[in-house]
Amino acid sequence: MGMKYIIGILSLFSIIVYFSISGLLGMEYQGIDSSNSYLMYNILIALSALIFFVGYLILENPKFRRKDLKLLGLPLVFVFGYLFNILLLGESSTDESRWFTFFLLWSLPSYYLAFTYANAHRVEELTKWIEVIVLLISLSTIFVLVIPMMSDIRVTGIGGASYQTASYISAIAFGLTLYFLLFGSRHKRFKFTQYRLYKGALYLFVLTNFIGAVLSGGRGAFVLVIVYLLFFLIQLIKQRKRNSMLKLSVVLLAIMLLFQMLGSNNAFMVGYNRAIAFINPEIGIDWSGSSGRDDVYLNALDLIQKKPILGYGYFSYWRVSSNPHNILLEILLSGGIIYLSIFLLFTLSIIRKIKRMVKYDTRNRIWVVIILYPFTMLMFSGSYLVSTELWFSLSIVLFYKFR
Repeated sequence: MGMKYIIGILSLFSIIVYFSISGLLGMEYQGIDSSNSYLMYNILIALSALIFFVGYLILENPKFRRKDLKLLGLPLVFVFGYLFNILLLGESSTDESRWFTFFLLWSLPSYYLAFTYANAHRVEELTKWIEVIVLLISLSTIFVLVIPMMSDIRVTGIGGASYQTASYISAIAFGLTLYFLLFGSRHKRFKFTQYRLYKGALYLFVLTNFIGAVLSGGRGAFVLVIVYLLFFLIQLIKQRKRNSMLKLSVVLLAIMLLFQMLGSNNAFMVGYNRAIAFINPEIGIDWSGSSGRDDVYLNALDLIQKKPILGYGYFSYWRVSSNPHNILLEILLSGGIIYLSIFLLFTLSIIRKIKRMVKYDTRNRIWVVIILYPFTMLMFSGSYLVSTELWFSLSIVLFYKFR
């Protein structure tokens, strides 16, 4: 039974786990030309996820609502959209084919595997395994990023991941360690989490993950850290939980002290200055500090103006554009105003469902923490079509059953 949940967590955090383990082992992935380990790892997880999904359908013979059957077809919409565009436009481009392959490898298996947990009322069992992964990430951040920083050495990547990926890895670990610190007592967890030493270590992990997110210099990750702090602050103000509010106050005070202590650490300050380079107190957003995002956005907007109603098609926009690095621009490129309208209505329904889930069982708040990661990241980088965290969490929300 444990293996099923391990595969689930690997499917949810596949990229994060790979690079975190690589970092702890002192390995650096240099690309598929030097090693096919990353490819084989992802293929193994994808196949395992699909096998568990098919096995669930055969062995447990679940009952489906008509709505469930429609939602199970969601990933197939993108598959058929890709195939339709090939028939309409001819052979796909290299980028188009590559991103569609990523979709099949990451998003589709994650979506279908997550369905098995939600449909069988086994969502809560995933939580204790999530905490194990968070512990793994936290240790990787400490050994790969934080310890070298203490000698004023700035390491920006983890296990071969880019500085951007490394900063997001630390940022989501920051959010989840803070979650377990504040709300972990409500979950069924492994026995080691009950020891005082571990409870104290959670404070350390929150701070070291904060350092890792800032040190790597990722701007989107820095925004995600701020989003997490605001989210938890709002949640605690609503609940008026004095003990948890005290814990958050200690964390905020410790973060302020960190800036005082690390103000003379060149490695940390280089990362911090890069992370906030897009912020200018006088003019607001400084596009010169956005790594050329202004040119990317302007190019995307120019293409959108040429086909504003229907866009260029799923994946097919890669024939005319690079990654727009913003989910709203990507939606407009893919399907124009019509698709954007559908997307916004769909997002609104997801938000309503999540609010119901949290009201029904406050332990579901952890899925808000997880889903904040891809939604924030996709405002700055990546693609919604290839985010395992997004598709897995989306499936959990869509298929979650109220007893």
